[in-house]
Amino acid sequence: MSLFTKPKTVFWPKKNSLEIYFDKKEQNHFTFDINLWEEISESNLTVLKNFFNQNKIKQVDLLVPNRVAVNKSFIYDSKIDSIDKNELVALAKDTVEFKIYPDFLTSKLFNRGEKTIIQTTIYDKSKLLVLRNNLSRLQLKLKKIISISSAISSLISSFYQKKYFLIYQTDISEFLCLLAKNKSVYLSVSIKNISAEIQKNINYSKLYFSSTVDKLFLPKNLDTKDTPLDNFEKTILQESKISQDFKKASNFPLPIVPFFVKKFTFDKTGIIKHMLEDNPTIQTVNDSPKKNTTSIILVFIATISIVSAILWILLNKNSEKNSESLSPNQEDENRLSPSPTLLITPTPETKQVEVDKESKIQVLNATEINGQAATLKKDLVELGFDNIAVGNSNDELTVNTVNYKKSLGEISNYFISNLVSFSTADFNDSLDEDSTYDMVFIIATDLSKSNQDIDEDITETETETETPILTPTESADLIE
Repeated sequence: MSLFTKPKTVFWPKKNSLEIYFDKKEQNHFTFDINLWEEISESNLTVLKNFFNQNKIKQVDLLVPNRVAVNKSFIYDSKIDSIDKNELVALAKDTVEFKIYPDFLTSKLFNRGEKTIIQTTIYDKSKLLVLRNNLSRLQLKLKKIISISSAISSLISSFYQKKYFLIYQTDISEFLCLLAKNKSVYLSVSIKNISAEIQKNINYSKLYFSSTVDKLFLPKNLDTKDTPLDNFEKTILQESKISQDFKKASNFPLPIVPFFVKKFTFDKTGIIKHMLEDNPTIQTVNDSPKKNTTSIILVFIATISIVSAILWILLNKNSEKNSESLSPNQEDENRLSPSPTLLITPTPETKQVEVDKESKIQVLNATEINGQAATLKKDLVELGFDNIAVGNSNDELTVNTVNYKKSLGEISNYFISNLVSFSTADFNDSLDEDSTYDMVFIIATDLSKSNQDIDEDITETETETETPILTPTESADLIE
């Protein structure tokens, strides 16, 4: 990190407190007894604003707890490629304690033989809107939003890619129970009594895997004796060592580390994009906004009138000087009347970004559609690139992604304008400068449908078919 670079800031809003972390070795953790999930008082607003001003904080990353972003998975007895969101809401409505809205629910589909697993993330809309309003009042801009289950599963996948259970303490009396494989989260639930509640969640694993899950990650001081967890192959999560392995401060909790490590990238799902795009920094509120608005309009009109009058005088003087050499008709045609349009400034042309055509490019296909990497390589060759390698990726993405070295500058405008299939891609300057490739294109959608409106939050396969009305497999008999 450069001497003059501001450290990244991460908010972890808990039930009755706000944890703030900075990406630095010392003085990197602060706690405020403030609940951002409820409308904060003016006094607390002042306390936080003073702290942010002192530390020059203007934008933050956000860690969303499990009770606000819940992971649930469902099984269909048929192989399907898409599912209607309203039908998905009907499936999930009894699995959470808050009202589900279609636009605050995302899903991915995985085919398992003749069945389909639907992995969903359900967001508590009311909580998120309150939080967004509080951040706006604090004049903060959101840069990245990651759920705690996504952060932890991504971190675990860096050293363990098989299926596992994980128990992690997220609050004084609350634990996160996570069922995952690699980066895919099948189930996340908050529990308070491990002995009483864990068996139900263990039974869920029988729905998704052909064999029993026998791997367990857990905190150091968690006692599993006389519980169903006692039979698992256990690995103790040594948070301080894991953080130090990534060359970060030893006091960082497990879900905080991925925010500060470049190698971890996360999908921007629809609701997350919505939170990011619709969270403008709010200016200081005036006591009389209507009066201020009126004043601004009056000043603008007065300025236009004065400038227009000056231009009219100058133009008429010039017209009088040339009137002797003009015919009467020509004089009438060239006389200009004052008009506000004279004040319009031409819109500057967008600066064309130059991209080094000698850049080393890797194209990875993260879909099950054969030949897409070759198709994209052909498009890149037509643009003048010739140093291109192709391959497959195991990343589970819902949007086409381009990772590139920061030294290349802002290249997104070039590819958005010249590469139709990646015109809506997610561009990240996250590649290390010593990486083998300068740019890595990851294909997550069906490129043949790049000109159609595709709902990236609904399906991983992107194939547009009419969704049959199907009945999900009953799982209640597997849950004790």
